[in-house]
Amino acid sequence: MSARAEAAPELLYAAKGRQRLEQLKRTANTYDTIREQLAELLATRTPDRKLKPEELAPQVTSLLEGDPDAYGCWVFYPWSNRLVHVLPESLFSELRASRNRNKITPKEQQRLRSVTLGVVGLSVGQATAVTLALEGLGGTLRLADFDELSLSNLNRLRASVHELGVNKAVITARAIWEFDPYARIELFTEGVTDQNLARFMEGLDLLLEECDDLKTKVLLREEARRRRIPVLMETSDRGLLDVERFDLESQRPLFHGLAGELHAEQLAGLSTYQKVPVVLAIVGADTMSARLAASMVDVETSLKTWPQLASAVALGGAINTDTTRRILLGQFHGSGRYFVDLEQIVADGQGVAHAHADAEASRTIAPAGSARPRRVDARGASAREQKIETGRLKREQIEQLVLLASLAPSGGNAQPWRFVYRAESCVLECWLVPERAASFLDFEQRASHLAFGALAENLRLGALRTGLEIAIEVLPDPARSELILMAQLAPVGARTDSERDRLLADWIERRVTNRQLGPRTALPARVADELRSLFVGAACSLELISDERRLHAFGELHGETERLRTLHPQMHRELMSEIRWSTAEAERTRDGVDLATLELTPTDRAGMSVLARADVIDTMRGIDAGQGLGQASRKALAGASAVGLVRSLGDSPAHYIEAGSRVQQAWLLAQARGFSLQPLTAMLYVFARLGQATTGLSEGEHIAFERAQTALHELVPAREGMTDMFAFRLAQAAPPSARSLRRSVVELLELC
Repeated sequence: MSARAEAAPELLYAAKGRQRLEQLKRTANTYDTIREQLAELLATRTPDRKLKPEELAPQVTSLLEGDPDAYGCWVFYPWSNRLVHVLPESLFSELRASRNRNKITPKEQQRLRSVTLGVVGLSVGQATAVTLALEGLGGTLRLADFDELSLSNLNRLRASVHELGVNKAVITARAIWEFDPYARIELFTEGVTDQNLARFMEGLDLLLEECDDLKTKVLLREEARRRRIPVLMETSDRGLLDVERFDLESQRPLFHGLAGELHAEQLAGLSTYQKVPVVLAIVGADTMSARLAASMVDVETSLKTWPQLASAVALGGAINTDTTRRILLGQFHGSGRYFVDLEQIVADGQGVAHAHADAEASRTIAPAGSARPRRVDARGASAREQKIETGRLKREQIEQLVLLASLAPSGGNAQPWRFVYRAESCVLECWLVPERAASFLDFEQRASHLAFGALAENLRLGALRTGLEIAIEVLPDPARSELILMAQLAPVGARTDSERDRLLADWIERRVTNRQLGPRTALPARVADELRSLFVGAACSLELISDERRLHAFGELHGETERLRTLHPQMHRELMSEIRWSTAEAERTRDGVDLATLELTPTDRAGMSVLARADVIDTMRGIDAGQGLGQASRKALAGASAVGLVRSLGDSPAHYIEAGSRVQQAWLLAQARGFSLQPLTAMLYVFARLGQATTGLSEGEHIAFERAQTALHELVPAREGMTDMFAFRLAQAAPPSARSLRRSVVELLELC
């Protein structure tokens, strides 16, 4: 669009357009302060003399030469029906810039008026463009934005309600023309597109990029680098400014290389969700403000889009303008990332004589490595040099049995066990390691006792695999509460193993938590009956939810408890400490939850790095945010074939051990029948705290979890005195990308 579009003011000169001027004087609101403007100009030129009004008046009259209307220019603003009389352009610019001296010298001002500046995206960009023009930067301004003003923009854009529905570039240009009718502005009301990119970039001296579209951001930088044009971007969060001096560094990577090699064509067609990892890499997941990060998870749940504040936008305009001026005047040459974080600078205890913001170093975010399945093996078990007699049993049998037992599931893959084999008596002792059973969710070591139940089942089935007879005693010594299981071993004698046991034993190594999502398929009645039959004769039972309505309700319930869990300081801290963030970390510790097993999309993986920040969680809790934290649960349950809930008639350690044994059988059988299993048990261990004198929950959290427990019991009614012990999701899905590792037998087993 041309510099003088339909939205531009009309410049009238009485000598040439007297008839039009007279017509407008009759219909428009007229403002004529030309005498006052001239008087101020003369006073500004003679600051040392301090001329009085009576001295200025004859000089002003002389300059007007008898016909005031013919002097200077009349400006008609059609959008407001105002007619304003102003000084000629050169005198107008001289007077309007007079207060810039000596911060900007006349020579510098002349240089700044000779350049062409482009602004793309007119939210932060509006504040930027207006401030640039106020300061006299840019002989020509190119403004690009396809969007129209909406009411929600008025929390940060300087505009009026009568301008709702007007293009943002037009609104910005009008704001500038209101204080500088001579401003040369070129409008691109369709935004920057593939078709007009070259025209927009031609002859630019500097680009200020403030648009939302990721492809356009990359496209502009590719063209700026090719044409060697410097680029500035301010994000309106923590005063973050990115400076890319493509004029000085023609091969500089886009966005400082933070997001790797980017090309505009790669981003075409990507959804907003798919772009999140790139956006977070550019903005900095670990450096964005806690409030912005806390808001990210709620976008498209309780928030429509990312929040922005007027103060941050105004600051962004100032930062952009100041940096632009210094670049154009050759006073600043650096590329990089800079923070003008007012919360850090203007903070309690920071009031020093010369406060300033230290520039923070750019942070590179490495692309997430692809997840890969990992093989479980017993390497290292035979490396033990200690020689020991194992009576009638071979050491290899004991080590293989311990290996199979250790593949049992445990909360957070804590593996809260150690083994002692006493060769003389052929007894394998299974001990609780207290420091691995000290989490908030392992209340009264209930989660650990359930895990030991699964371990006991692996011992029983593993004995079939290793040619051993086994008799397991649970909690054999009341005086030694940490001794959970004692297994008497012997060479196999006459024994008839059931077909089911042989099937389950074959699946021990293949049992895995599978969080893959897939389309919902029905759970066959025969599989449901098989699973329930595993609990016959036990103190625990299995309830299965398979109808779509109740699955949806369970998803809402579980999503809310996961939100509460994530926002709880201790549970959040422990949750994040369980995660092994890289392959190297997983292989080094051989415990915890490998990030790859969470089956996160690149977007979710990027979001997880934000959620790992304690300050973000604290902020969420403080502003009652985090409504999106339950989305993963809702998605998981939407594709579930069924939800299982294991309940027992008691809550003693022995009851949890028995339940754990039956859960392990159900897990192995489900996988053998083609169904994946994912535990959903965290909320149940919080429920277990609710009847205690000290729960570790705030009053609000206590009430919220009580409501959730009530909702669960309404969804799946329970008999009086029953304890909810384990919940899980059944689904049909692709194999998991990875499995969490286990500690080596060498570390776990002591041979005596």
